[in-house]
Amino acid sequence: MSVGSVIEPGGRLHLALAHSNGRIAQVDITSSRPVDAARVLIGRTPREAVRLVPLLFSLCSGAQRIAALIACERAQDLEPTLAEQAARDFSLQLETIREHALRILLDWPVALGIEPDRDTAAQLLAQQRLIANSLTHDRSATHDSTRQLTALIREAVLGEGWEEVTGTGTFGLRPHTMLQRLLHTLFTNDWQTLGAGCSTRHLESFSDRAWQARLTHAASGYAQRPEIDGQARETTPYARQSDTPLIKAAFRRWGDGLATRLLALAGELNSTLPKLQDYLEQAGSATPGEPLDDDAAAGDGIGVVEAARGKLMHRITLSQGRIQDYDIVAPTEWNFHPRGIAVQALAQLTFRSEASCAAQARALICAIDPCVAYDLDIRRHA
Repeated sequence: MSVGSVIEPGGRLHLALAHSNGRIAQVDITSSRPVDAARVLIGRTPREAVRLVPLLFSLCSGAQRIAALIACERAQDLEPTLAEQAARDFSLQLETIREHALRILLDWPVALGIEPDRDTAAQLLAQQRLIANSLTHDRSATHDSTRQLTALIREAVLGEGWEEVTGTGTFGLRPHTMLQRLLHTLFTNDWQTLGAGCSTRHLESFSDRAWQARLTHAASGYAQRPEIDGQARETTPYARQSDTPLIKAAFRRWGDGLATRLLALAGELNSTLPKLQDYLEQAGSATPGEPLDDDAAAGDGIGVVEAARGKLMHRITLSQGRIQDYDIVAPTEWNFHPRGIAVQALAQLTFRSEASCAAQARALICAIDPCVAYDLDIRRHA
């Protein structure tokens, strides 16, 4: 059985599940993602690279651009001002809010077999465009649009009472918002613990210098199968939220299964909203600019940012004002590593029928989020 789920062009993942005696006996992941796409930036100037990166990677293009910008700055020993840094933080958080909200409104409903909320998604995107258009010429309008976006998400996406689910163990409220409907569906299906029981460690927070050393001396192919000390790592909203009271309580009830992962996504969305106004105040009139020097001679640099789906890293080598080497390590390669969190979560599934296994697998894949198109094959173990 093969199931496709198109998310974004740019390669595919192939996930193969082999079942035996009511269990998943083997999970294999192969990838045709163009992890060396950044090689087209070799020979470019830093300014050219920063402008081209969002065109190469349309998903989370803001995070891609900022990671490229930071890497180029580090290679040139440049430092952004505090206002410029705040402007970048605002841009990153706004993108994360958009991506998390759209996943709750569109991706998770499809994975759980309910109707997406396209109307609210359209309102959200329109509000974000207003914010983007007002950033360079009308900060008061930016503040107003940001407050309206926050209100829209709290009222139409999250709603009230969803955090209480970890205390009651059920979802008894009448589901009005999409998050409430998703939680209601999880409990109705008894899928709260689906995928729980994984042992993959969360990706550590190394210093930029430590990452620079690791990526500089990494073997060929590291960007396709990144590891730490020979082991896979997880970098997801759940990994980032795992130490919060909400997710600790959810983990005690359902482990690292579907309910906990959905609550982590919602919790991060909820906690990020108030940060927008703070970053906007700090940024003043600054924008995420490009204080780069195309005449800089040589240097190495790394840009590490927390994108919506996980940690994103760009590493460059600069010589005579031109890029000589460029590597990108994206969250997908960590989370869908052949021994990573997706493989481990899918291996926890029981097998009753191809249809039920496919439905549960789609939900888990959505929760971990591959960022790209995938094929799902389910077959009997040989």
